[in-house]
Amino acid sequence: MARNIKFALVLAIIIYTFIFISTTLFTKRLDFELIRMWGFGLSLLFILGSFPLHKTLLNASKSSGTAIHTFTPANEMHRQQVIREYDAKTGKKGENSQQIFVFAALIMILITIVLAVLF
Repeated sequence: MARNIKFALVLAIIIYTFIFISTTLFTKRLDFELIRMWGFGLSLLFILGSFPLHKTLLNASKSSGTAIHTFTPANEMHRQQVIREYDAKTGKKGENSQQIFVFAALIMILITIVLAVLF
């Protein structure tokens, strides 16, 4: 968890540095309003990127066919068992990137708030 927070902090600093440099190059002045706007927009994209869309699409596709076809319940226990075996075999969980995106988004929102208060 601490490793994910450190990686998210470095990612947020790199993104804000890129926004700072590109804003300075394009506008030829230091425009903190534009920096705050782009930072907040990218943090919202990171929050959207942290959602497990594959689970949403999988569950949505299961429920859409029930109105047309007869309902046959999926074997959820078997699916969960396969997922647990895969996680145990690979030795990693699939939520690391989601945690990094959430932490980076929160750090970027905090930086945006600090910039709004200071400038």
